[in-house]
Amino acid sequence: MSKQNILTIGALLMFIFGAVMIYLGAIKPDKIILPPFISGLGFLVVAWVFIGLRKL
Repeated sequence: MSKQNILTIGALLMFIFGAVMIYLGAIKPDKIILPPFISGLGFLVVAWVFIGLRKL
């Protein structure tokens, strides 16, 4: 994978996770425990991007 592909996929996934967090926080903030899980996935995406960029 090239750096551009890694950055594009990472940015897209972070955008999706961020939109889901905002949606869940606005609709059902007291009934859902998923935002910490989704933010954790966001951190994994960031880690994946940095690992991919380090190897290139």
